[in-house]
Amino acid sequence: SKETPGVTGQRRGMMKALMCIVLILAGAAPAATLLEDDFEDGDAIGWTELTNWPDSASYYVQDGWYHMEITKPSGYVFALSGDDQGSSPWQMTVPDYSVVTRVKAWEGTSHLGVVVRMQHPVEELDAYVLWLRFNWDDIQIHREFGGAYEVLAEADYPLDFEVPYWMRFEVFGGQLRGKVWQGDLSDEPVDFNVSASDASYAEPGSVGMGCHSFSGGLKHVAFDHVIVTDTGY
Repeated sequence: SKETPGVTGQRRGMMKALMCIVLILAGAAPAATLLEDDFEDGDAIGWTELTNWPDSASYYVQDGWYHMEITKPSGYVFALSGDDQGSSPWQMTVPDYSVVTRVKAWEGTSHLGVVVRMQHPVEELDAYVLWLRFNWDDIQIHREFGGAYEVLAEADYPLDFEVPYWMRFEVFGGQLRGKVWQGDLSDEPVDFNVSASDASYAEPGSVGMGCHSFSGGLKHVAFDHVIVTDTGY
């Protein structure tokens, strides 16, 4: 049977509208979780310790927090992981992802950081790091390479010791952005504090977290509920 032009146009319009709704719903689908650890099981299995002073470093899980400590000047303590358990340390299977975790630092600690795209083989801290800098009350994105670094972005942010903060560090292609907030995970703000562009590291690498020590005395940080999701928009 023949259809009048007006009816045919209406049906085509309805079909286009339905397709738009389907695409919108598909785009609103939640990001896939690639890695998650809340440390409530009392261990840090799957996390590889990385430090340049093993005799001065300490790692332990207590009350659902993964603690790291170091006392040597010019030392660092990090832990690395990923969703590919066939590598050592474990690394990510995709290069674009978002890391969110709750963090806390104790007095005497200057830097606390979340790492993305830690390059393999792991020899130095060759990666992007989102730092909370407690001595300067700010947040920075660094490109770390061979013991040196480049500041890619920074913003002021008031910080206090022994106060839990949430951090999110996201990488997509050559785009990096990070944010920090207090409260619950559900209180996450829409806007990011810092953003930058850099194409130095394109491989997935490992995710990580830890701290740097630039002076003597105890440096102590802890991390809780690490969640890594894909950002392959």
